[in-house]
Formats: sequence, structure tokens, C-alpha cells
Amino acid sequence: MQENAAKTKKDKTTLLMTDGNIWKLLIVFSIPLILGNLLQQMYNTADSIIVGNFVGSNGLAAVGAGTALINLIIAFAQGAAVGAGVVVSQYLGANRKGQIKISVHTSMCIAIILGIILTLLGVFLSPSLLVLMKTPKEVLKSSSLYLYNHYTFNHFAYEIGDTLYRRFSTKTCTKIYKLQETTYKH
Repeated sequence: MQENAAKTKKDKTTLLMTDGNIWKLLIVFSIPLILGNLLQQMYNTADSIIVGNFVGSNGLAAVGAGTALINLIIAFAQGAAVGAGVVVSQYLGANRKGQIKISVHTSMCIAIILGIILTLLGVFLSPSLLVLMKTPKEVLKSSSLYLYNHYTFNHFAYEIGDTLYRRFSTKTCTKIYKLQETTYKH
């Protein structure tokens, strides 16, 4: 009897994208994505306001020069996270629990390795990339320092951990997400 009650409770909290009105499901699914992007834009706006008011126009120019590269890294990390989510979703849909655990661990390993590689590339190539983007010489050093603070492998580990945690909330994902949440702050 308790098993049926637990199953019914789980069924009420699970949103299946294959059952029901597709438009309602898409809207419910897209709201967190829209809010996440809105919060990211609010962060960028607040960053610009604070830097513009307290550091000055050169500081604001340095942030502006680095923002395109930062957004590129974040978009790449989010794309990798979506890819990892697809793989885990396929195994979840097929009810292959052993493969779910393997794919989560593999995704995190790939995220950490890619993160380290991109961190090193970002640190060493930032000045050259900024020159290619025709960043003014007077803000080149400040912009490089700003980028150094954002080029961390935690972008990848955080994005993939966050995606897996929000979609699947397995014990492994929860541990990874909580670890990343404590080490990664914008």
C-alpha cells in the first residue's frame, strides 16, 4: 500500500514532456530557461553599473571588451550541458540505471577536462584574442585581468552539474551540484 502511495506522489511531481498539451509543456519547460537568461543579463547589467560608477569609463570598456568572450564560453558550456542531458535522458527513458550513473560521471569528467583546457587556453590567449577584437590598448590589461577571473573550468563543471541536477536530481548529481555550487560564484 505504501509503495502505491509513494508512486502516486512521485507521478504528481514528475512532468513528462511526452504526455499532455505540448504548448503548455513547452511554456512550463521554458520559464526556468527564460528566467535564467534574464538573471544572467541582470548580472551583466549590475556588473556594468558598478564598474562604470566606481572604476570609470576604462573599467567599463574593459568589461565590455571581455563580455563577448565570456558569453562565448558560457554558451559553449551550456551547449555541452544540454548534450550531457540528452545522453542521460536517453538512458533514463530506457530505464538503464547503470548507464545513467556512468553517463553522469563521464559528463563531469569531460566537463572538468574541457574546463582545464579552456582555462589554460583562455589565460594564455586572452591578450591575443582581445587584440584580434581590436580592444583599445589603454584597456587591454584591465580587460585581460577581467577575463582571467572568468576563465575557470568551473563554468563547465557548474553548467553540466546544474543541468543534470535540475533534470534528474540523482544522488550523484546532487553531490556534484552542491560541490560546484559552493565553489562557483559569478
